Amino acid sequence: MGTQKPRFATDLLSKSGHDAIVAVNEAEIRQLELMRTYVARRAKIESDYASSLSKLNVSVLHSISGETDNSSNIRKVRDCPL
Repeated sequence: MGTQKPRFATDLLSKSGHDAIVAVNEAEIRQLELMRTYVARRAKIESDYASSLSKLNVSVLHSISGETDNSSNIRKVRDCPL
């Protein structure tokens, strides 16, 4: 049968095997750090977006409640039946 089975444990006992494991571990750590940075940035962006939407909502509600003109476009959209 001429095929040689890999000897995982014995092949990794050498210096090059150890270096390969260390390289893989370092790459995984870098990937996790990049993911952590991405998730932190994404959370900040989502939080800022939600805050902006909330401020916009409050602003629109104040402008609707403070208007005396019943023909405003905002009031028409709000009162429009779907």
